[in-house]
Amino acid sequence: MKKHSILLIDDEETILISLQYALVKNGYQVDIANNPDDALAKVKEFDYSVVVTDLRMKGQTGLEVLNQIRKIRPNTFLLIMTGYATLESAIEAIRVGVADFMLKPCKEGEIAKRISLCLEQIEKKWAVEKHTAELEKINQKLQEELALKDKIENELRESQQSLLQHNQSLQQLSILDALTGVFNRRYFDETLDKEVKRSAREKQELCLLMMDIDYFKNFNDTYGHQAGDDCLKRVSHALDNNLHRPADFIARYGGEEFAVVLPGTGSQGGIQVAEALRSAVSGLSIPHKSSQTINHVTVSIGLAYGIPHSIHSEKNLIACADRALYKAKEQGRNRVELESFS
Repeated sequence: MKKHSILLIDDEETILISLQYALVKNGYQVDIANNPDDALAKVKEFDYSVVVTDLRMKGQTGLEVLNQIRKIRPNTFLLIMTGYATLESAIEAIRVGVADFMLKPCKEGEIAKRISLCLEQIEKKWAVEKHTAELEKINQKLQEELALKDKIENELRESQQSLLQHNQSLQQLSILDALTGVFNRRYFDETLDKEVKRSAREKQELCLLMMDIDYFKNFNDTYGHQAGDDCLKRVSHALDNNLHRPADFIARYGGEEFAVVLPGTGSQGGIQVAEALRSAVSGLSIPHKSSQTINHVTVSIGLAYGIPHSIHSEKNLIACADRALYKAKEQGRNRVELESFS
């Protein structure tokens, strides 16, 4: 697996050297650039895992630089650090696809932790890609064995049995929902357990969003199950496309219900994400004439937030989010309701 590398961009030499020292001390390979032109030249020459830039620089803004980097290296994780954050700059950063937003001055531990979260997601992606390639090679080999029909019946039987076992293994290792393409319930259960344990250890806030498509049974009854499947796909894609931090993820919890996990996020951040997701689904304008809320597809969202006090708090967290979701439905649907947990 290739080694991670990081590029720091800032026109303040003191900050550059300080951050470089902090990250190198944590074992990272770090390059620096003190102007946009130098940064873009380095990005064209080398494929960095993470690029961190100041928001305000001479010549170009950090967002303008990141926009150009995104075109050159679409898979690179992008982070912004600034002492002048505004709502407009945050919105523009989300549009560019920035993974995280840090305020100056950045403490050594904080930037190292943010970088670590990004690299965790990259490692997961690489691991899935590597494992998929290995399974494809195994499957290809078994297919070739099946083609050797001139061999004796016992060899053919053994080859068929081997193919069946490997296909079953491939199915069990899948972490994606077959219909929507987002993470499935198995991945959700395993990953939520890990996030709860980590949040409990680090005394870090965690948000869980549980959401239902409003009056989805009526939708199926009115438009048919094929249209219902298409609706689930479009809604899940809209939700997934509006999660921009590497650690955040969405899973199909079951039926028309989805779950979103937001590590390191408090109530205010959770509400902002939840409202963005609710708005994204409403903005699809999928007709729903049998809805009792509005004439297009909407979602109700229950948000649970807080710091887990035990590594076994995931059941309490889910129950809390479910109560908030029930409250959202009781209050008229197409809305976000929240409840704290402990």
